[in-house]
Amino acid sequence: MRELFHVAADYRLWARDPEEIVRNNLSMTGNVMTAAHDAGVARIVYTSSVATLLPDPNGPADETRAARPDQATGVYKRSKVAAERLVEEMIARDGLPAVIVNPSTPIGPRDVRPTPTGRIVVEAASGRMPAFVDSGLNLVHVDDVAFGHVLAAEKGRIGERYILGGQDAALAEMLAAIANLCGRKPPTLQLPRAPLFPLAWLAERWADASGREPFLTLDSLRMAKHHMFYSSAKAERELGYKARPYGEALAEALDWFRSRGDDPVIAISLAAATLVIWLLLLASGFWLCGDRDDRMACADPAEWPEVVAVVPARNEADVIARSLASLAAQDYPGPFRIVLVDDNSTDATGRIARGLASNRIAVLDGAALAAGWTGKLWALSQGIAAAGRPRYLWLTDADIEHAPDTLRRLAAIAEADGKRLVSFMARLHCETGPERALVPAFIYFFKMVYPFNWINRRGPMAGAAGGCVLVRRDALEAAGGVAAMRGALIDDCTLGALIKQQGPIWLGLTNRSRSIRPYRSAGEIAAMIARSAYAQLRYSRLLLAVTILGLALVYALAPVLALAVHGTARGLAIAATLLMILSYQPVLRFYGRSPLWGLALPLVAGFYAWCTLLSAWQHRQGKGGMWKGRAQAPIRAGSSR
Repeated sequence: MRELFHVAADYRLWARDPEEIVRNNLSMTGNVMTAAHDAGVARIVYTSSVATLLPDPNGPADETRAARPDQATGVYKRSKVAAERLVEEMIARDGLPAVIVNPSTPIGPRDVRPTPTGRIVVEAASGRMPAFVDSGLNLVHVDDVAFGHVLAAEKGRIGERYILGGQDAALAEMLAAIANLCGRKPPTLQLPRAPLFPLAWLAERWADASGREPFLTLDSLRMAKHHMFYSSAKAERELGYKARPYGEALAEALDWFRSRGDDPVIAISLAAATLVIWLLLLASGFWLCGDRDDRMACADPAEWPEVVAVVPARNEADVIARSLASLAAQDYPGPFRIVLVDDNSTDATGRIARGLASNRIAVLDGAALAAGWTGKLWALSQGIAAAGRPRYLWLTDADIEHAPDTLRRLAAIAEADGKRLVSFMARLHCETGPERALVPAFIYFFKMVYPFNWINRRGPMAGAAGGCVLVRRDALEAAGGVAAMRGALIDDCTLGALIKQQGPIWLGLTNRSRSIRPYRSAGEIAAMIARSAYAQLRYSRLLLAVTILGLALVYALAPVLALAVHGTARGLAIAATLLMILSYQPVLRFYGRSPLWGLALPLVAGFYAWCTLLSAWQHRQGKGGMWKGRAQAPIRAGSSR
């Protein structure tokens, strides 16, 4: 081997075990030098540091001011002094063919860790250094230091040391230059060092406990006592060394941090934004599952009102028997009947329904779909017309199975304080693999768009869950009846909004009503979501773009930043990610899923974003709102907004 450049060093001003820095910088240097000597390497360039030289109170220090280990401040400098003296000893004793170079304070691109100097650049650029102490550094572009190594290998004299420095700058000047590059105001507050020592001591004790490197250390304050200015005149004279202005190094350092996602301004701003968003979302309470029918305190009414259940059904032969049987088995004390509207089924739905032995059930053959109506609402309108004049209409789906006391509970909640509508969010089928992965998120995102706790109090927020809705007939008529929402794909929430104008409503989770329709594949779940997702956005391309970007910002950005950046930005991103995972826990617990599914929420959110895009694409193809062979959301004027 002809040449060896020994550039490795443990450049830290603090470690839990300070002797680790000594071992890395002294023992490892000795090992490398011995191996190089034994291998017959012709020329060695050993990278030391200006830390091995004493500052000169009268001006820039040069190579003649070598320090003893007992004169060095802090474990890093002591280790570098000891290592340099070891190399000098081997040169004199063993004829080690080494040239020593002493870089000052390198800055520039590719500071991966970053080094303590790189941390100053990052923290200052982020605006988190509002003050400074009276100190100074010699700043040099890292590429100039690298070129100086090459010059030392070519022209340096064995046993000599060469300072590879740049420009001397007060710390205040350096911070002002960074602020100028970032478009910030430079810090103007100069602090005395003495009051900072207790803070540095506390920072180191916290670092001992947490394992995270402190930004302020006792050694850094001791070093700051001196203006660490150095002269590279010897390297310039003997090697032809030359350094560029340090401002170029600062600019390239900041550009590099930005290129790897570590922009101290942008990364921290984005991470802070996601954290604020999640704090606001959690404060809204949408994620909690406190609104449940079994947590409502209400007594039985003195008189149970008359109720008629209306069930629209189209091609439901596989589930209709279980659904109707659960309705017929209601232990409701008041008058109760069931009207099933067979919406032009092409299977045995009507025959199976008529074959059930219950005098509570009446089966009505639905008329052909009228123009301007969705199939479900057209069937409901016919059922409601045949229901007579009950106080309440129980609107439920043909794939929902109800516990025997469901209607009793609905009526008790409605009668307790005159609610115009009470709706239970049926527990969705969650047994197949795709269901376990994706179904809890359907409830989670529904609650995000329609927060139950907001719906259940005064205010404009309204909604309902179409699988189980008890509504007062007079309130429905006052709102314009089903005809007022005849073309709505999201008919349940449209109904909730209409009825809330007439009086209070209530929506909550339940275990009493359960969907018995399984989703055997992710494709079936995607079809269910895509059926109405674009309708929720009012067929607006602008709202579609905002929604996709919003999902990316809320669910993807924080985890990506947590993995890609470091320092304060990473801490903020991790905090936002943990809040996101926390927000999913109540729904996961309600569905009996492992809390670890919270880690998959960004991927699940991506699936729902894809389904939303699929919904928009289907709408443009004239297949929007596809259900039971009907495209219920044809392209209409204004859909390109």
